[in-house]
Amino acid sequence: MGIAGAANMPVATALLLDLAPPERRQAVLAVNYTGMSVAYTLGVMPAGYVAEQGYGLLATISSIGYLLVAILYTVALRGTLPLQIAESRLITAVLSVARDRVFLGFAALAFIFPFAMGQVVTASPLFAADQGLGEGYIGLVLGGNSIIVALLAVPVASRIEPMGPFRMLGAAAALVAAAFVCYALFPGAAAAYMAGTVVFSFGELVFSSAVPAAVARLAPPGRRGAYQGGWALVQSLSMGSALFLSGLLRDAIGWRGAWLLYAGLTLAVAAVLFATRERFQKTQNG
Repeated sequence: MGIAGAANMPVATALLLDLAPPERRQAVLAVNYTGMSVAYTLGVMPAGYVAEQGYGLLATISSIGYLLVAILYTVALRGTLPLQIAESRLITAVLSVARDRVFLGFAALAFIFPFAMGQVVTASPLFAADQGLGEGYIGLVLGGNSIIVALLAVPVASRIEPMGPFRMLGAAAALVAAAFVCYALFPGAAAAYMAGTVVFSFGELVFSSAVPAAVARLAPPGRRGAYQGGWALVQSLSMGSALFLSGLLRDAIGWRGAWLLYAGLTLAVAAVLFATRERFQKTQNG
C-alpha cells in the first residue's frame, strides 16, 4: 500500500496538471484536494466498525479501493490525452531534480507546509489530549478543518490563481505561524485548539493548491512528473518528522515552548517566501 500510494500521488498530480489548462491548474488542484478532504472525512466514519472486524476486512476494503481506482483510470482516461512527453530517461530526470538549485531552494522553504500539516494532524490531537480535551471534541475540531477546506478551497484557489502560485505563499506561512501561536498562548485549552486549527485551515486553503502548482511552474518541459515526485519525497519526510520532533520538544520544553518554536520558524520562512516570490516567479519554466 505504501509503494502504491507513494507512486500514485506524484503521478496523479502530474496527470492533473497535464490535463488542466495552464491558467486553471491551481483551481484544478484545489478541486482534487477538496475531493480528498471529503473522502478522508467520510473514510473516518466507518473506521470504528472496520477496526472491530479485524485486519481481514480492512485489507479487503483497501484492495477494493485500489482496484476501483485502477478501473477508473482505465475507463476514464481512454483515447488521446494531452500529456507532456518525457524528454529524458528516468535516471536523468531524477538527477536533474536533485541538481536544480531553484527547486531545492523552494523545497527547503515550502517544507514548512507539510511539516505544519503533520503537526496539526498527528501532534495537535496529543497536545489537546494532554490538555484534558476529550476525543469527541478533538474529532469535532479536526472535522471542522476538513469542512472549511472542502467549502472554500476551490473559490480561494480561483481567486488567487491569476496572481501566480508563489505570491500568496508567504501569507499562508504567516497564517500557519499564527495558528501555532494560538495553540501556545490563546486562553483556555478548548478555545486555543479550536482557534489554532481554524486559523491553520485558512493557510491550508492557499498552500494546498499553490505549492504543487508552484512545483509544476519550476519543472522544465518533460520533467513535471519527476519534479512532483521530488516534492512528494520532501512532503513525506516533512510530515513524517512532525510527530517525532514534537515528542522530543514536548519532553524538553513543553507544548507551549514547542508551538512557539514552530511559530518562530514558520514566521521566518514566511518572510523569506515573501522576499523571494518575484525571483521564483521569474525562473518558472511551465
